Amino acid sequence: MKQSGMGEQAEAFLKASGALAALCYREEIEMALRTPDFGGFQLLDLQDYPGQGTALVGILDAFMESKGVVSREKWTEFCRDIVPLARFPKYCWYNDEVFTAKIQIAHYGQTDIIDERVTCSLSTASGETFYSKDIHCPIISQGRLNSVVTLDIPLNEIGDPAKITFEIAMKETGLRNSWDIWVYPRYDSKTPIAESSFDGVVVTR
Repeated sequence: MKQSGMGEQAEAFLKASGALAALCYREEIEMALRTPDFGGFQLLDLQDYPGQGTALVGILDAFMESKGVVSREKWTEFCRDIVPLARFPKYCWYNDEVFTAKIQIAHYGQTDIIDERVTCSLSTASGETFYSKDIHCPIISQGRLNSVVTLDIPLNEIGDPAKITFEIAMKETGLRNSWDIWVYPRYDSKTPIAESSFDGVVVTR
């Protein structure tokens, strides 16, 4: 990287590749948990492998210590015995669409959960919540994937491009999980977004 003049970006590349690895792990784990009657999953390793040579493939370093890739709290949102889950078709939406999500809870803890209250919310990057819904769950059965509710949420309140956080929080157990989605206004493709000119040539985008 130094030979290519990019040495000062090494830390940024490390964090970016680590964040991508954590996202890929999350997608795989949640996909398994969303599968009814699945038999479990196994991760090859969580730490870097220092054996014959070095394989820097872990979320943790060779001493089982954090590499700053993902926090313990964030990891255990999606990798534990009880996990709130959301099924939605995509991460990028237009603001004239309706965000649709099927809420489920994978429960492989010890006993049924009785009288749980699940809160689903959408909030902006600044922390402003513009949608919230409470759902009462009389029982969340142990040893299975539980369906809670399907939500249809209009996104027309979002005028500018924005990163939005969708969160599921379980009040009694204190567990939660969240996902970032991106919402954009729909532009008419025939309307120029910007024009620039150079040396008598006009470029319209």
